[in-house]
Amino acid sequence: MKDKLFFLIAFIEGGCVLGTELISAKMIAPFFGSSLYVWSVVLALTLAGLTCGYFLGGILSGKGQSVGFLTFSLAAAGVLLLIMPWWSQLIMSSFLQLPLIAAIFLSALLFFFPILVLLGTASPLIIGIVSKDASDSGKISGIVYGISTTGGILFTFLVGLYSIPYLGLRLSSILCGSLLLFAAALGLTWHTKNRMPVLLCLASISVFLVNYPNSDDKYQGDKIQLMQQQSGIQGQLMLAEDRNLNNRSLLIDNISQTNMDLATRRSRWPYVYRLATFCSTKPKGSKVLLAGLGGGMVAKELLRLGFIVDVVDIDKRMMQIAEEYFLHPDEAMKIRFFEDDIRHHLRSTKEQYDILIYDISLSEGQPSHLYTKEAFENVHSVLFDDGFFLIHFPDFYEDPSQVLSSLGKTLSAGNFFPNLINTNPRQGQLCELMLYASKSSDIVFNFNRLPVIPTGVDFDQSDQVFLAYSYEGGQIMYDDKPILDVLRTKTVQLFRENSIKSVLQPLWDGGVQFY
Repeated sequence: MKDKLFFLIAFIEGGCVLGTELISAKMIAPFFGSSLYVWSVVLALTLAGLTCGYFLGGILSGKGQSVGFLTFSLAAAGVLLLIMPWWSQLIMSSFLQLPLIAAIFLSALLFFFPILVLLGTASPLIIGIVSKDASDSGKISGIVYGISTTGGILFTFLVGLYSIPYLGLRLSSILCGSLLLFAAALGLTWHTKNRMPVLLCLASISVFLVNYPNSDDKYQGDKIQLMQQQSGIQGQLMLAEDRNLNNRSLLIDNISQTNMDLATRRSRWPYVYRLATFCSTKPKGSKVLLAGLGGGMVAKELLRLGFIVDVVDIDKRMMQIAEEYFLHPDEAMKIRFFEDDIRHHLRSTKEQYDILIYDISLSEGQPSHLYTKEAFENVHSVLFDDGFFLIHFPDFYEDPSQVLSSLGKTLSAGNFFPNLINTNPRQGQLCELMLYASKSSDIVFNFNRLPVIPTGVDFDQSDQVFLAYSYEGGQIMYDDKPILDVLRTKTVQLFRENSIKSVLQPLWDGGVQFY
């Protein structure tokens, strides 16, 4: 009976380790993003915390009070998880003015590293409790770590695919903390043979109920009204209206994805109309596949041109948000939506298209698996012979540029003829880069039905030329060599730093709680 009890505790502890890692990374994202920087720090400190815990647990297991130490570690980790949604925000907000890498490291070191140290002590302590003598310690060690790892695998799916998207970060953290308190109560039940552990369980349930998030509470400040806030597969989604500017914005991890003028219900971003302008060279009834929906502003302009529009987005919430807050009902009805990764969709669809558009971002980054030779070959296979491929790619314009050169060279390797659209970029500045890739080198434009551009949008429709640009210095990106994240290091960092100054800090100062 004792063995089974402590094996159950090992299962819960292993699950909460992975749950803590996932929840912590998602809590960092609204403040500092989900880039390679963040995941490198999270993974390194997870391993460092567990390593420290293993050493500490090994030392404590020889002190003769293993059950007491185990109970304390689990209970302390549970309490820290219960309060993590609140104190993690306070810690990260205090580091916003520091350099990005330092801010990420110090935040993670303070708010989730201690939890993992405490959880790391559990396995050595359980091994010491369950082992009868030195001869069976190897067998018991294998069983305990196997059960703990099994719990981690299960919790990875439960927390990542269900708990975070449907319950949110706050409730997910509370659930994991409550489970650890329950595990501590199990240990105390066996050790003390009294009912005191029941009080711990009741306390856990009370904390759970008191802190259950009320989704109906929406922040309303003097200038900003927060209309939606939820966590999901792409990160934290926020929908806000600015009364002064009369606009509605969709943000993911505090990076703006859509900006709509409330009066016209059309985008305020020029790149949307530049995309529409190039698409207007195709006749009405042409078929367009749009990768990345956001609030639906690009899809709206494609529908205005009379196109048949299919949209692929990995997050089904995007279509729900677009329908409710950005599109007219008749516009939403005309869109055929696919919840899928665009690479998978391209390999599985039997449709052919006149135009394919990448308008994709992953917080401040770009999904590197979509910008490889193999990915572009997938795009090539679904386009008609006279079709073309448009890529919206915010980045630094430099001549030469490793990012642009590699992108163009990879398009060429994928059987496209790439052209850099003249968006009036300035050397060394972050701007809206766009590429036009055709299946033939012969390009004939017919701009006789240009889209109507809303008043106030700074966009010169007569500027329909390509920039001469050499891609020779670039590197071909392959599926087994996805170097885009490395090439865009400076861009990703600048995007996040700008977001902290222009979006996150004002929202935090205004009283917005991010989870």
